[in-house]
Amino acid sequence: MRSRSRSRSPPIPQFPLILSFPALNLNEDITQVKYEIIKKFDVDRLHISDEVPIADGTYRFIYIYSDSLRAKLDSLKLILEAVYPERGTGEVNISFQNLIDPNSIIKHCSRGHGGTIQILPEIKGFPERQAKIVGRLTDIEKSIKEIHGFSIDKRPSPEPKLSDLDKNSMKFIIPEDCVSKFTGRGGVFVRRLKADYEVEVKIMNCQGSPCKDTDNIIALSGKHRHVKKSIKQVVIQILEALDVTGAPEQTLKVLIMSAHVKELIGPQGSIIKDISKKSGNAKIKVLSDSETEKNQEFTIVNIDGSSESKQAAACKVYEVLYKGEKPVPRPNSPDEDELKIFVSVPDQYVARLIGKNGENVKAIMSKAKCKISFQKAPIDELRSTEGEKVRMCYVSGNSYSISKGVKLLLEQISKLESI
Repeated sequence: MRSRSRSRSPPIPQFPLILSFPALNLNEDITQVKYEIIKKFDVDRLHISDEVPIADGTYRFIYIYSDSLRAKLDSLKLILEAVYPERGTGEVNISFQNLIDPNSIIKHCSRGHGGTIQILPEIKGFPERQAKIVGRLTDIEKSIKEIHGFSIDKRPSPEPKLSDLDKNSMKFIIPEDCVSKFTGRGGVFVRRLKADYEVEVKIMNCQGSPCKDTDNIIALSGKHRHVKKSIKQVVIQILEALDVTGAPEQTLKVLIMSAHVKELIGPQGSIIKDISKKSGNAKIKVLSDSETEKNQEFTIVNIDGSSESKQAAACKVYEVLYKGEKPVPRPNSPDEDELKIFVSVPDQYVARLIGKNGENVKAIMSKAKCKISFQKAPIDELRSTEGEKVRMCYVSGNSYSISKGVKLLLEQISKLESI
């Protein structure tokens, strides 16, 4: 029986280098190049997709996975030589994280470029954006190096200003060291958040008071009810990121408009005291005074307490400050305190976790009083640190039932691993 030691999670892998070429430009030689790259360079995996129809033609995508930027760039050179053996001019699309402001890509990477760089429209079903690069191969290689390096080294939205923030968005402050843990591998948490709650997520580098230069802002926007439902999940992810990265401060920080401070505090502190009481006695401190409210557009609100009280307090702050559309009464409305989290499960165990006619997962749900569902099929980009396929498992309920449900799932996985 294998022993397991509790250790800090491994570092989040780099965002893969994702290129796409017109399908007609890729021939059988590219397969030989693929094996040469894997053999020659420090590349974990190289995947070449089937043909994908896009607005202006049919393309094939090449995914290069490695924690070494040098290995990815060396691989790029071999690929360009194989696709364009005459070393003249060509065209390549490069993918970048959807969290990054496209205008900053043009601003940062087009200087000194002899060809053209164009941001392409979003592709339905693809979480990343693309930039098309046309020109001499030397210019293409240089631009891809700059764009990909920019994607993995810079914070999403590289030159943000607080004044650019949506005034009605829910904003959290998180240390820049925790951003990659918050977004998840390849941005998986943000993509899932968008899909499950229909909200927009922007992550920006803080500049100027009241934030520190080493802070980032997470801004949630969308329909009021959608943002409200997403807040608890975001808070859970922030707190986990703070814990895993060993951040010295576990305080949840919310950024609000200075003009809203009095509205949040209320007459003689009545509103903020009520929020604290209704959220399990969370400690809420507004870092503001009359002078701050005059000179600063934004103010920080610190929330301390248990994880559950921080979640509840953040939701209440949003409810007080941002009045949404009037809810339509409906019978049997879901419990407002219901939470939803997701965990990755080895794909090879999913069938046995579910059981015949779902009997195994039903037994877990019955014991834990929670709801459990599995992703229909694994996503190729989602892999464990050992490279195995994983599937997302969704667990919903209150904090106690989720905790018990996850514990039972992990116990079953441990039993299956020992067989």
